[in-house]
Amino acid sequence: MQRLTSITDQLKTRSCKTVIGVLTAVTRLPEDISIDKQRTLTLVRQWKQIDLNITEAANEAKDNVKYVLERSERVHMLCGSARAKRAYPYARFARMSH
Repeated sequence: MQRLTSITDQLKTRSCKTVIGVLTAVTRLPEDISIDKQRTLTLVRQWKQIDLNITEAANEAKDNVKYVLERSERVHMLCGSARAKRAYPYARFARMSH
């Protein structure tokens, strides 16, 4: 989860947004400029799909962390602290990444 959060944070940086903006602007240049606009447009479309996939994965990961925390707390309440800690030893890591 931490690695995915780091990637999404990096994609939100000004430099990353600038690069995508420049590529998008290149696709709108006049036809007489010798740039492969079709290739650039393909790259921009691919990038947008990758960005969408990363965003969806990050949102799903956050939802999964919430779900695990809720289940862990419920088990903790039902079984008592010692038994819950033995049954779900990794629950504390979910709290740290949330």
